Amino acid sequence: MSPVKFLVFVCLLIFPSVLFAWNIPGHMVSGAIAYRELKAKDPKALAKVLALLKKHPQYTQMFAPKLASETLSADEKELYLFMLAARWPDDIKSTDYEPKHHNWHYINYPHISNNGAAITIPEADSVNIVSAYKQNLQVLKSKASDEEKAIALCWVFHLLGDIHQPLHATALFSAELPKGDQGGNLLYVRAEEEGKAFTLHSFWDWLVIGSQNFREADNRAVLLKNQKELSRKNLKELKNKKFEGWAEKESFELAKKHAYTQEGLQSSTNREQALLLNQEYIDTAKAVAEKRIVLAGYRLADLLCKVY
Repeated sequence: MSPVKFLVFVCLLIFPSVLFAWNIPGHMVSGAIAYRELKAKDPKALAKVLALLKKHPQYTQMFAPKLASETLSADEKELYLFMLAARWPDDIKSTDYEPKHHNWHYINYPHISNNGAAITIPEADSVNIVSAYKQNLQVLKSKASDEEKAIALCWVFHLLGDIHQPLHATALFSAELPKGDQGGNLLYVRAEEEGKAFTLHSFWDWLVIGSQNFREADNRAVLLKNQKELSRKNLKELKNKKFEGWAEKESFELAKKHAYTQEGLQSSTNREQALLLNQEYIDTAKAVAEKRIVLAGYRLADLLCKVY
């Protein structure tokens, strides 16, 4: 079994119903990359961001216990706080915190399968990840309270990560799925012949990392950031500064180009007959996911430099 297949298989065996974008560990990786970038480029902005995060109304309840539970240096606690901020909107899904804003995590640009079927695309939801990002960014620039700004800041961390997951920018429409596949959540795949079936969306979520351990997430961030092909100078996409472009021109196009390409995948709507992914598909998806998570970290750092 390849390392990628093993990682995805184990993660989905343990967390079969998790449908977060990237997953919580993936958001930790993007947060770690952003922290290291900001620390190197703009320590003053970093200090302002950290101070604001400590004003979060759930800081004492959700952040402080995790920071206290680890044997961390002062710098590592700051790094961990960035990770926790990036994952907070997913963490609250399993709590009684409201509002959870489930429809803030995605946008369904329609991808219509070319199978000759006449399909009527439903009207798009006006509340989505693009509108949510604009809303929260506006809060950061307003005269809102520090508590309100800290919540908005966590959402900005998280949504910027979410939009880099290709299946959070599309819905596939076909004869089998006239109402859309909900970003791959209604298509089923396997990584091994006798392996457990899971959704296509979940497969993409778990491609970057499967552990919520602080040091494993940080090590993964450093490893990815140090890859030559993922350096800033080699990521031409960084010229694109618009969130809408990251959604429609990048993630949506990547979903069409790479997420739905294996033959038979667009019809794999039955869990019992989940499609076996081939190694070429898996390797390509892994490379795309790694690049997207690094871009998310760089862009978050750049945004924070600009705002603060």
